[in-house]
Amino acid sequence: MAQERTVKIHDLGLGARAEGALRALGVNSVEKLLALDVDKVLQVPGCGRAVHERLLAVQKRLGLLRGRKAKRRPTIAMLLSSMGAWARRCLESLGVKSLYDLAAVRFVDFITIEGFGLTTWREIASVRRQAIQSLGGIVIWKTRAVLKSPAAIFARPPAEDTLLALPLFSDLEPALFGSPKYGPEWCAHMKIQDLALSVRAFSLCERIRVKTLGQMLLVPASRFLEERNSHYGTLKIVQDAVKAMLLGALAKQQGAVDYRSFKRMLDCWFKTVLQESFAAVLSERFNARHERMRTYEEISKAFGITRARVGQILDKAADELCRKQHLLVLDRFWNAAKQVAGAETVTLGQMARGLADAFDWQDVPQLIAVAEVLMFNPDFEVMQTAIAVK
Repeated sequence: MAQERTVKIHDLGLGARAEGALRALGVNSVEKLLALDVDKVLQVPGCGRAVHERLLAVQKRLGLLRGRKAKRRPTIAMLLSSMGAWARRCLESLGVKSLYDLAAVRFVDFITIEGFGLTTWREIASVRRQAIQSLGGIVIWKTRAVLKSPAAIFARPPAEDTLLALPLFSDLEPALFGSPKYGPEWCAHMKIQDLALSVRAFSLCERIRVKTLGQMLLVPASRFLEERNSHYGTLKIVQDAVKAMLLGALAKQQGAVDYRSFKRMLDCWFKTVLQESFAAVLSERFNARHERMRTYEEISKAFGITRARVGQILDKAADELCRKQHLLVLDRFWNAAKQVAGAETVTLGQMARGLADAFDWQDVPQLIAVAEVLMFNPDFEVMQTAIAVK
């Protein structure tokens, strides 16, 4: 029961009024809560029968789980009876009917429920913790399989069910996963700046000192929401970026790239990873029908915007395209460029002709356009007239 002794009053999801009553009575630990005469709560101003009944139910649940006098595991009815009506309705909306269902619920499943908040979640998470303990391991939502060694998840390639069981999506305690050894498919050492995150999401990760994808997977979802200026939308951006990286979305993006010409390839890349308005400006900038790249003045006239705005869009788009998650969409192109360069520095002309031969392009792409594209990838060093692979 060492795990239970670490549970704090705040983790029980009692609600603000009940927690305030306990503070007024000097109750600051689970042990003191178990020894409390709950009738004293009725003497605290602002507390009535609802708070009284909630605390009695929690005492009953914790007492049964700690006492170990009953050989049978706690029933789902007993655990649910210690929860508030709103928390029970949230669980009912997910079809929770057994201990396995309760142990398998994930934080991400509740985000879309209107009116759902962290107080309700803490109440649900507290009861879920008891279900997990009684079953002896975490439970996968779809298969209801019990994993007694959750760290084994990382030894296999990522799958949706197991990925969503990790703290970033489920809000399970990272301690349950020990010190995981990630397989290569998890890209655990990828830096967070290489993921497709918004500025706010990236700043949030920095504030909680997350530097790599592997670290991010083990940060509980509710931890993100405890930070200032954070909300469910920011958390969803983080979760979506991780799922896109690890669950096959990248492979679909790679398959959607048309390599029949340099311009087709770039247009597909821009449309895949950039917002529509940015993709249109980038496509115009790299328009292969012209002998030179379009100037800011020409682009501003084509879209009815100022040259300053064109510069802003191109700078922001370049920041997005440099992210590793977005660079991997053109994996075939970068590999071909590395083969053309080989172990030596090559001229821009050699690189352009080599790429045209590799993809059987009828026209050799513009030298300046090839140089600009390769500059998005930090693996290439573009000098005035030559290109080297770092």
